[in-house]
Amino acid sequence: MLASVNRTAVIITPKQALFDWVNNIFPEEAMSMDTLNKHDESTVYLIPEFDSTEESIFFLKENFDYFLDEILFGWCVDEGQWPCNRSWDLFERFVDYSIQSVVQDVVEGDISKEEY
Repeated sequence: MLASVNRTAVIITPKQALFDWVNNIFPEEAMSMDTLNKHDESTVYLIPEFDSTEESIFFLKENFDYFLDEILFGWCVDEGQWPCNRSWDLFERFVDYSIQSVVQDVVEGDISKEEY
């Protein structure tokens, strides 16, 4: 049964600049956009439902540090290696993002959430 979810989805996909940063830290495991699986490199975040894309982007800009920290930690757990000047500009250099206002659940049953 199809059910609408009262959230907006933000799809975040790494750019080559992020891989360049990772490759600088871990040169023995060098990677590029060409060597990754296109089906499992993006992350989907559910944010509050907004009336417009502009409002969703405003939310993303106001909270980019949370998303950027999650992304950086996913690649390098040593925060001492992270870029010092973490800004919206760095976020946009490191990732592409897409706002999707329609989120549909096509699976029957409850959605389980794991808090961490």
